[in-house]
Amino acid sequence: MLRIGLIGCGRVGLGFIRSLKGVRVVGVDDRNPARLRRAERLFQCRGKGIEAMVKKADVILIATNDDQIRKVARAVRRRGFDRTLIHFSGLLPSRILGPNRASIHPLGSFARPVRMNRTPFVIEGDRKGKEVAIRLVSSITDQILTIRPGDKPYYHLACVFVSNLLIGLYAMAQDIIKTKGIDLLPLLESTVANLKRLGPKRALTGPLIRGDIRTLLEHRRLLKGLNRDFEVVYLALSRQLIRDLLMDDDNLARAELTRFLEP
Repeated sequence: MLRIGLIGCGRVGLGFIRSLKGVRVVGVDDRNPARLRRAERLFQCRGKGIEAMVKKADVILIATNDDQIRKVARAVRRRGFDRTLIHFSGLLPSRILGPNRASIHPLGSFARPVRMNRTPFVIEGDRKGKEVAIRLVSSITDQILTIRPGDKPYYHLACVFVSNLLIGLYAMAQDIIKTKGIDLLPLLESTVANLKRLGPKRALTGPLIRGDIRTLLEHRRLLKGLNRDFEVVYLALSRQLIRDLLMDDDNLARAELTRFLEP
């Protein structure tokens, strides 16, 4: 049974440890007193912080925000901990942790510390660290992906587009229609369902795929009177859809769509 220490008792850290099987938590630490007390009660390890982890843990998980990971890792290593260190950043490489290290990034969105049993995980690290990381994650799921350190920044950027910025798009849309009393969430849910079932090209509907140039131009006219930033986003995403998904479609008026791309 692996002995685990956790530094950073937020949504990802707690959710991950609660999902693990065959481990024992030997210490928790968090600079937020309320979160620390909650973790101590949950794992029955009251008063067992970093010092206990360094002495007893086989693995220490760092689930702090990205800006704190290096500082925390140095503090742990300075205390003589030479076993496996793992962080949860989707952006940072594991090499900032020293030898015997890995990073584990859950490919999901967690607004609260829920169990991660249906979540894929992306792992990166050195040989020893990856072995431990895979052992841990394998107790949760068989959906395990590996990534090269140099690819992590691009991976994380893509994650932000498909998760965080999607919420931004929803907020922008609701801002446009906020006085009309209509919630667009059902449309968002059906779009995601179609994307999952059909893939991007077949899931796409609306004026772009129909080649409704007049509708698109009317949208641009409305956006100029609403919010210039919204128009920039609208045009950028429309260009992306046309270039990636629609330019091979013989039913589209390519010349007119090209003119629509102009600023």
